Amino acid sequence: MRTTILLALLLVVGACASSPAAVTTATPTPSDAAVTAPAPQRLTGVLDGDPRLEGGCVWLETADRDRVEVIWPDGYEASADPVELRDAGGTVIATDGDEVMITGGPASDAVSVCQVGEIWRAATAAGPSGP
Repeated sequence: MRTTILLALLLVVGACASSPAAVTTATPTPSDAAVTAPAPQRLTGVLDGDPRLEGGCVWLETADRDRVEVIWPDGYEASADPVELRDAGGTVIATDGDEVMITGGPASDAVSVCQVGEIWRAATAAGPSGP
């Protein structure tokens, strides 16, 4: 009796392991991505920073969120001494006290040594000097 049950179990497991459906993965369609991806949000704040804080931290001071640390778009760089934001081409687009507008959203999966406030991941960034 045990042999029969064991043989039946092995056949079921073997059939599942060899089934192509068991190893395929779903690829999201554009309509799936539109439903599941959050819409980008717009955030405006004043560029600020402190070169003494954790080796240099830069953030946006906003009216309703206080300080927001930003993960800038690819190629962008922010420095704390002097406080400035450079675009992917290296052009300074904002300096200390300039208003910066980003689109993106909260990066709840991100951590930072600066710990100055909420962290946002920016898809775009623009200051009074561009881009």
